[in-house]
Amino acid sequence: MLTVRSPDELEAVDWAAHWHAYGDAGGVPDLLRELYTGDPGRYDKALDELESALLHQGSVYPATVEAVPFLVHVAVHVPYRRAEVLGMLAGAAGEGEPACGGYEEMGRALVGSAMPALLPFLHDDDADVRRAVIRLASMTAGDAVPIVLESLAGRYAADPVAEIRADVLLALTCLGFYPEVGRLLHEALDDPSPAVRAVAALTLLEKEGAPHTPALVEVLAEAGSHSGTVWDRGPFPGLGFIRDRMDEVLDEDPDSTLAVARRWIDEGDHDGCGSDMAGRLAAMWRDREDEAVELLGLALERRADSRTLKTLARWTPRTVRPPRTALADVLLAYSRSEDGEAAHVAQFALGGLGDERLLTEVPAPRPAALAVLAARTGRLDHQRIALRAAVPGAHVPWSPIWEGDQLDAVLAVLTPEAVAVLLPELKELLRARRVSARTVRRFGGWGVVDAELAVLLGEIARDGAEELAVAAAVAAARSGGPVEPAIVLLEERLALSTNHRFLEDTALLGPAGAPLLPRVERFLGHSYEWARLHAADAHRRITGDPHACAVPVLTGLAGPSPVGIRALEGLLETEVVSEGIRPHLDEWAHSRRRTVEDEPCFSTSLVPDDDRLRALSLALLGLS
Repeated sequence: MLTVRSPDELEAVDWAAHWHAYGDAGGVPDLLRELYTGDPGRYDKALDELESALLHQGSVYPATVEAVPFLVHVAVHVPYRRAEVLGMLAGAAGEGEPACGGYEEMGRALVGSAMPALLPFLHDDDADVRRAVIRLASMTAGDAVPIVLESLAGRYAADPVAEIRADVLLALTCLGFYPEVGRLLHEALDDPSPAVRAVAALTLLEKEGAPHTPALVEVLAEAGSHSGTVWDRGPFPGLGFIRDRMDEVLDEDPDSTLAVARRWIDEGDHDGCGSDMAGRLAAMWRDREDEAVELLGLALERRADSRTLKTLARWTPRTVRPPRTALADVLLAYSRSEDGEAAHVAQFALGGLGDERLLTEVPAPRPAALAVLAARTGRLDHQRIALRAAVPGAHVPWSPIWEGDQLDAVLAVLTPEAVAVLLPELKELLRARRVSARTVRRFGGWGVVDAELAVLLGEIARDGAEELAVAAAVAAARSGGPVEPAIVLLEERLALSTNHRFLEDTALLGPAGAPLLPRVERFLGHSYEWARLHAADAHRRITGDPHACAVPVLTGLAGPSPVGIRALEGLLETEVVSEGIRPHLDEWAHSRRRTVEDEPCFSTSLVPDDDRLRALSLALLGLS
């Protein structure tokens, strides 16, 4: 048990040998003495200074650990601001973000051993004091655990505040799943308080693991739907934020996630919790986008919410089956909103559904929305409209839902036949300089041999920014123009720069890039994985030999990441699959969970990275 130390013992500690956030702790004794003066003003100033120095931004320092026995004495003998002193003890036990080595562990051990001295305050009239002691009790270890268990169980039975009783259950969980704890949790499933029922159900679900018992999920869904249950309170010692813990539990079972999200949305979607859960369903699990969009649409029909609208727009371009007509109608109404950002997001979502009313019933639809509509429908007339919207005269201001090149989704789905028809619009993009290096690379990949196109690309190669100029020179060479300008630019860039995009452009030249092979070979052992990938790809395309270096490098890089997916694309082009990678391909192809986390931003791409990973893995497994 911790020896509580009084102010008389302050001089027994060499405080100057210890340090806190602002240097040595020589001033700590005087601040601790101020807490006993009985003067509220002096007390407030001293306590605030102590908290700032000993627990700066949640960190724990050597001086913090030394102060614990003295702070326990303050908590026991000075009633004023007792809950805050107890909160400081929780901080000394590492409740905040650890930043200073193992001092949190030392503090936790001291605080846990002090619990017998603090347990009487479980009966304090001040609910904040009771709550603070409960949080500290969750850190108990060793011989003190039995008495703390007994005391907490008594507090659970007697406390009139439901949220405090819920905290008791959380503290008991931290102490271990003893038989009496399990009994209390099962009894709590029928408690009148939603907060208590929610904590009990969550704890039992966490213990049993997936697949979850439907009855427990139903309790969590019903109890958790009430506003302000427990989800938005601060972190609980040893458990962190309860909302994060709930997400982790439900993420293990998509059917549980779906059931909870549906119930919470039906009950009003308080604070957007149900919508957030629906978004997590799509983000964590494969082939659940349709269900998520359906729920998000229901939430948006019931309650206007910008966060729900943004989550919906993230997933509508990726749905498979058409959603209910009501959703498109709601999005159409938002698309005409005077709120510019809401209108932009709704237009994007409407385009993601492939709804043509974006063109006929929305005044001046945004280029990003037109792009996703064209990518979604694949219709030539929609593609033409999207391309024309990207030239000057259709100003594209910055928007928080737009990232990357707005044309890429349209260009990515153009067929050779479409390119031939849309060549005038494509050339206009070049004349207007509404292109990026990524866009220009697509021009070179269409196999279009056109003199005017090559001239336009050549002009960009001469006066464009560095990466754009190189990409344009390569695209011009692939469109019937001379290859020498591309070779000269790449020779210079590869000699001076480590930008892997120049290796990507070199690879696009194929055998024509042979003069650059010595430069390429220097990057095959580069520390940057993207440089190795593009160097290996360039080597293969120049030499025609996939075995010399491409297959080993690409196999080593293959995996559930952007560079790993690009490596799989390269392997598919080589049609060579090493036996060692097949078990991984099988996992990536057949996992129910997403193995590549989708970027939390908006994109006109209709194929998330995880879907690309799955398709590529299946294709590679199909190779003999």
